[in-house]
Amino acid sequence: MIKWIESCDSTNDEAIKLVGDTTYDAVASLRQTRGRGRLGRTWHSPVSAGLYLSWLSQPKIPQSLGGAIPLLAAVATAKLCDELDIPVMLKWPNDVLYDGQKLAGILCEARTIGHHWYAVVGIGLNVDRPTDGWPSDLNAIALNEVAKLSVDTRQIAEKLVAHLRAGLSDAASKGMVSIIQSWLKYGPELGTPIRRGDHVGRFSGLAKDGSLRMETATGIELIHAGDVHIIDEVD
Repeated sequence: MIKWIESCDSTNDEAIKLVGDTTYDAVASLRQTRGRGRLGRTWHSPVSAGLYLSWLSQPKIPQSLGGAIPLLAAVATAKLCDELDIPVMLKWPNDVLYDGQKLAGILCEARTIGHHWYAVVGIGLNVDRPTDGWPSDLNAIALNEVAKLSVDTRQIAEKLVAHLRAGLSDAASKGMVSIIQSWLKYGPELGTPIRRGDHVGRFSGLAKDGSLRMETATGIELIHAGDVHIIDEVD
């Protein structure tokens, strides 16, 4: 069940407080004052324009499957978009794009409390275009800019958490292979030109641990973290 709060610093911080709670496994808000993105970035959180949701995975899977969490979160968001008839592409590790524009971002954080390992999955989903528009440095788009029908934030929150729970169950029973296959369904085509820093190559799928495989002139390079960008072509 989702615990709705009017405002908070970060839904990820609120979600970890649910450890031991038998009623709630997610926190959602329409306002974040200190939303976090990956690599220490700030997540733009305009009031009442987005869904800011964090889901706590109770200790039901081994820590060895930690690499599955960002992937299953991205797949859960993509499946939600499928239900809304919005075609999206996943950008490794966990951005959700519509026509190259960012529709959602995901921040996964691991916490160890006592003898148990928990994953907190934070998802920022753009629902409405902010009244003052998007910041000039953001290539973003919102659900209600592309959905055929008006989107209800609370309804999509419930559906999103349902997909997260199903993804966790799938990972626990079938392992990484199933999650990777699901992610690749929404990921870029094999052979797509990509860049990480000064390194360029072509997307060659995901490794067994969820890392990205980049085919370069010298062989396959495994990328475990950082930003990977889709480019027009490899020189």
